[in-house]
Amino acid sequence: MAILEAPQSRISRHFKYLRDAGLVIDERRDQWVHYQLNPDLAPELRDMLIQNMNHLHGQQPFVKDLQRLKVYQEKGCC
Repeated sequence: MAILEAPQSRISRHFKYLRDAGLVIDERRDQWVHYQLNPDLAPELRDMLIQNMNHLHGQQPFVKDLQRLKVYQEKGCC
């Protein structure tokens, strides 16, 4: 929520769409839900998603999100 500066309900709803489409899987740990790319995705689809994420990496709307992610990763999160 802090990285994307979006409410929890919006983030949960979008992850539900991704989960329902089979693109991600979730694992519940206490009160938290952790998501990852579905390891059973066809390699071609997985590669396409990774390429799309890499392409978005330098796009202006996402620069601040990625900067916040980097700060959290340096603190040992995500």
